[in-house]
Amino acid sequence: STLVEPVPASLEVSGLVVTVVSLRSVVLTGLAWQVSPSTATWLPVGATFKAQTQLRQELTAVGHQGNLFSSARFSDGSEQIIPAEQLFVTSLTQSLGVSR
Repeated sequence: STLVEPVPASLEVSGLVVTVVSLRSVVLTGLAWQVSPSTATWLPVGATFKAQTQLRQELTAVGHQGNLFSSARFSDGSEQIIPAEQLFVTSLTQSLGVSR
């Protein structure tokens, strides 16, 4: 499993033209807690907590469903998540259906 930690990010605006060099997509069917956050309804200012999850992809029977997530990588090395409403997805096989 991978821990995600926030890091500061800088932003630079330029006139550089970038192109999409790759598209990455994954179908996820679920999420399981590996380490659950506290069940407390509030935490003091500055308090921290730990949470860890594992993504699942289990399509083992007719009727199973999942959600598609996609991101584009650009020629400048940046990456951006593509919102579902901007995706046009079709199935290349009759055994896999696509719906919104």
